[in-house]
Amino acid sequence: MNEYSTALSSHEKAIEIYQKIRHSNHSNLADTYISIDTICQIMNNHSKALLCYEKAMKIYRKTLPRNHPSFIILYNNIALVYGYMEKYSTALSFHMKAYEIRQKIFLSDYIEIVESCNNIGLAYSYMGEYSKALLYHEKALNIQQKILPENHSDLAITYSNISSIFRCLGDYSKALSSYEKVLEIQQKNLPSIHSDLAFSFKNIDISTHTLSPDDFEFADSYYNIGLVYQQMGDHINALIFFERALNIMQHSSSENHPSLQIFEEHIKSLKE
Repeated sequence: MNEYSTALSSHEKAIEIYQKIRHSNHSNLADTYISIDTICQIMNNHSKALLCYEKAMKIYRKTLPRNHPSFIILYNNIALVYGYMEKYSTALSFHMKAYEIRQKIFLSDYIEIVESCNNIGLAYSYMGEYSKALLYHEKALNIQQKILPENHSDLAITYSNISSIFRCLGDYSKALSSYEKVLEIQQKNLPSIHSDLAFSFKNIDISTHTLSPDDFEFADSYYNIGLVYQQMGDHINALIFFERALNIMQHSSSENHPSLQIFEEHIKSLKE
């Protein structure tokens, strides 16, 4: 944390210098405020981060067109801070502002639009408005299916978002279908050194392999599928997938990894 405090002090000194030798609305001054915001977020000083964002926004509004791409970054960063503060409706409003600008300056089938749709979908999801969340995640998926290869990892992220929403809505068959698509993409994107891992719905044997960080995604997918089966009352299949998730984590993480305890507790509850 000391290095962040040092960085913060350096940026604040830079602002003092800019204010003395440059115009108060100079774009470099706004960029420095945004750098401070980033450090404040890391240090969990959200109120100071928002204050700096407001100062940067005042400069942008005086020096840039309202549809300038810099506003997209700024609005998304502000939304992120409000999200950390669990003020999801305010976060949503800033994601919407970023989305509106992107719609004006990018083609409808553009990856920038996907990011906004997923951000808005996540905000609605945190607010418990799952139907609206689903609408935006499906918009993102429709664009991705047009412009990305069918096994692109970004598709897996959106399918996972959609799966979570279906699970919250109690539509478990659709949740399972989407989670299976996530797993299918992950399997196809395995590095060649993992080609013999035999990840499938029937068999996993990873005890002799060293797994990469990407393989944690497998554990997450198996865990999510297990949750759906558990909510459906299918404890046999839930147990199978929880044990697969646990098996991966036991061979690819430290003994103190928090997911290990979560998986073990689910398995224990199903066996009781």
